[in-house]
Amino acid sequence: MTSVRSVSVVVAAYNVAPLIENCILSVIGQTHPEMELLVIDGGSTDGTLAVLEKYRGRIKWISEKDKGLNDAQGKGVAMASGEWIFFLGADDVLASPKAIENLFNACPNDVSSYDIITGHALYEDGRLYRSNRPWLLRVKNCIHGQGAIYRRGLFREKNYDMSLRVYYDYDFNLWALTSGKKFFHTGVLLAVLGCGGHSDRPKWKNYREDMRARARYVKGLSLFATNVVAVIRFLYKVAWFRLLRSI
Repeated sequence: MTSVRSVSVVVAAYNVAPLIENCILSVIGQTHPEMELLVIDGGSTDGTLAVLEKYRGRIKWISEKDKGLNDAQGKGVAMASGEWIFFLGADDVLASPKAIENLFNACPNDVSSYDIITGHALYEDGRLYRSNRPWLLRVKNCIHGQGAIYRRGLFREKNYDMSLRVYYDYDFNLWALTSGKKFFHTGVLLAVLGCGGHSDRPKWKNYREDMRARARYVKGLSLFATNVVAVIRFLYKVAWFRLLRSI
């Protein structure tokens, strides 16, 4: 695929047999004509590989041990042939059969000058994650991993930082913003997400990593202020999760 609107969907998977088929069907059922799906499996031992084998010929997949989600996604990018990369979780689905078509329809006819195109992501519990406020990137990661497509060429300039386990995409988004990459924002709903992902829990080590990534691009009093905000967000999330458990 060489078209300026061709899309490679990269899915990292590991022991997700009950979930992966819905994810696959949501991708191969897209009306956008220039799509490919790459599933990077981390060596599943449940029935995941049987599901992948069922769709051999319609998807590309490999199964081998990896170093984590960022490593698997990096392998997917290396295998991709589309002009654009979209990362989808194995427990996620594209929001509708026209999700990718709608995204491009909301863009100018010529998308060749853009590096990142954003939409929205909806959690299955009703939370809507809007990815159209890049000015907030210096405060928090406001571009959801399933709320944007990335020009594949960006990953030739910068790979994911393997030392970051959760906020490697935040680091990548901050790099793109501060290095002058061009964004185009839409209000299109791209994906519906499962809850309970690795960044969806109030873990202090994750917030420390968030601050570590931000410190590479934000300095001085601005960094101090944004870290204060991060601590407040962490405390709020802890309180919210405790409230949910008590109900």
